[in-house]
Amino acid sequence: MTHCAATHSTDCHALPTSQCAIRDPRCQQPLQVAHRLNRSRARTERLYGGESLSPSSSLPPADHRDRSTHQVLDYAAVLGEVGRILHPGGLFISCEWGRYPSFHPALGLDPVEHAPGACHFFDTLTRALDVCRGIQPIAGTIPALLEGSGIFRDINQLCYYMPIGPWHADPQMKVLGRAFRASLVRYADSVKPLLAEAGLSGEQVSAIVGDYVHDLKT
Repeated sequence: MTHCAATHSTDCHALPTSQCAIRDPRCQQPLQVAHRLNRSRARTERLYGGESLSPSSSLPPADHRDRSTHQVLDYAAVLGEVGRILHPGGLFISCEWGRYPSFHPALGLDPVEHAPGACHFFDTLTRALDVCRGIQPIAGTIPALLEGSGIFRDINQLCYYMPIGPWHADPQMKVLGRAFRASLVRYADSVKPLLAEAGLSGEQVSAIVGDYVHDLKT
């Protein structure tokens, strides 16, 4: 995950990525207390049901939010709205999960070799999201979008590595890793309908998800 604070922890999995930027006070734009996005500019995809939610719709219940993929289709437009409502000098933080498996650099492990099921799952999911929903990975492009907007300064990008499973020596990280792995298993199950919509057979979907879950647990 990309974020604007100190990095923490080690282990394998999709990296959340976050960006942190300060609104440049020299960039004067009229401030608005609230500004609703045009429906054509943003869309939320609720993948476990294959149901599209409009920006004005309520979020899924809290116990389902870890199974959802939310994607803004026009991030540049969102940054423009942020620039209008954020006070000059204000802080904007964007957190995005990288949709790919990864090991902490300190481990020196190649995901293709050590987590092939996870690699196959995310490659297949990324293609399905693109073909069926027009959703493409956004995390890696956000720093350039922030820079190109001309609205922000002091742009920082940091990566966080989340533990998967209760392997960590720190008790709190152990709890986090156990909960995170459980959420990933639920997420994998939730995207089965999308993978089927992309043209995969039931047997193929079961094999892809099964191999991914195996990598998560071993």
